[in-house]
Amino acid sequence: MPPPGGAPPGIAGTPPGVTATPPGGSYAVAQNVSLSANEAGSQIYYTTDGTDPVLGDILSATAVAYTGPIAIAANTTLQYAAFDPAGNV
Repeated sequence: MPPPGGAPPGIAGTPPGVTATPPGGSYAVAQNVSLSANEAGSQIYYTTDGTDPVLGDILSATAVAYTGPIAIAANTTLQYAAFDPAGNV
């Protein structure tokens, strides 16, 4: 099921891709990470505890809606996913 405001599930299509800037890796100092989806109107969700933000086709209880850069400190595992307007994840 897509997040609130999304289209109903079951519409065929390609799932959106999400890109993180800067890319994943190890950094000597904290980073502000920006996320962007390759499909207009996609809603991005993330977690910072290493758990999946989406379980099957529903949001996990720990998923947070992306609204802007995320401050990432040492020893943080960022996971992210997006729902497009058709409900693909």
